[in-house]
Amino acid sequence: MKILAAHPPVYLPDLAFFYKMAKADVFVLADDLQYSTHGNINRARIKSAAGAQWLTVPVLTHGRQGQRIREVEIANAFHWRQRHLKSLTVSYKKAAFFEKYIDFFEALYAKAWHRLLDLNVAGIEYLREALEIRTPLTSSSEMGIEARGAARIIEMARRLGCDAYLAEKRFEPALDPAEFAAAGLILILVDEETRPYHQLFGDFIPGLSVVDLLMNEGDMARQILLAE
Repeated sequence: MKILAAHPPVYLPDLAFFYKMAKADVFVLADDLQYSTHGNINRARIKSAAGAQWLTVPVLTHGRQGQRIREVEIANAFHWRQRHLKSLTVSYKKAAFFEKYIDFFEALYAKAWHRLLDLNVAGIEYLREALEIRTPLTSSSEMGIEARGAARIIEMARRLGCDAYLAEKRFEPALDPAEFAAAGLILILVDEETRPYHQLFGDFIPGLSVVDLLMNEGDMARQILLAE
């Protein structure tokens, strides 16, 4: 069985994103979906002494309604790179594996990024390497699929030679197993609940960027990510 998974290329993704990637045989970065200001495409949550904190990349949206994720440009008039690096440093400087990972983020934020997609993919590539995830990646924009909904997923699977699609349980209401079965595609639903791991600053907070897991658990991060 060859498993397909897909997700928009979000900024410093959470554990569920990489869990799904690790369990798939091919992973599609859905970069041709319409950009939404209400999602996590341009933001991630870390944990600070004050609790969960958003890191938000400012983007240009005025007069750009309907733009695709791959088209979104960063609003570099704001000094967001310095703020993000400072937030990560202040929040994780006492974490056990801070020194192992901070060099990457210093280099990431030293670069003047233009497109949000390029920034997000750079983060995803580094983080998946840190988690030893070797699943091949492709982007939906390279596939040129016009269909939407289940038909889009089914066509992706057909082109990539997959016979199963893996999705989080929270999307179950929008996915009809019978429709997938009719196309010869098995639907696999996974629980995205985060298993607790060591965090700084008090009680465990789920749903954070995988950066939090790596900073705190380092070499154990992959094992914790894939724990059943």
